[in-house]
Amino acid sequence: MGRMRIMGRRGDSVVEWNQETADAAQKKFDEFLTGGGLAFKADKLGGEAEQVRSFDPTAEELILVPQLRGGC
Repeated sequence: MGRMRIMGRRGDSVVEWNQETADAAQKKFDEFLTGGGLAFKADKLGGEAEQVRSFDPTAEELILVPQLRGGC
């Protein structure tokens, strides 16, 4: 089972998937990246993370971060 943490203005949301629900998780992942967000694959809690550009159904945890916006 994998977990996708999606950062947002109102806090995090969590999507968990297994073999049967991986397609729905991938759709959410793809929509998030199409909107300008970034995705990172985390090895273990507190471990290093690497940026990814495609959904990995074998990932333990994916972290999705919205696009940062500057300005006043």
